[in-house]
Amino acid sequence: NAYLTAEQRAAAPVLYRALQRAEQLFESGVRDAESLRQEIRQALDGEPLIDGIDYISIAAADTLAERDTLQGRAMVSAAVRFGGTRLIDNVVVG
Repeated sequence: NAYLTAEQRAAAPVLYRALQRAEQLFESGVRDAESLRQEIRQALDGEPLIDGIDYISIAAADTLAERDTLQGRAMVSAAVRFGGTRLIDNVVVG
């Protein structure tokens, strides 16, 4: 992303890695959405260059309705800010 500094660009993959962690947990049998959200938040909180987390979403893939318990396919997504730049990423699980 051209709006990120070199240091922010190097740190930005933390967002995708956090989503991958949720995907791994889902594949291992975790279906509690709040547990997945907390794992993502913990990974993102560990990156000091993130200036804020706008959202972490665990939603039904077909309706994007937030879920407490996952059944079937789900969209795991998050948005974070590095300075004035907002990064958004997602993975589909299930």
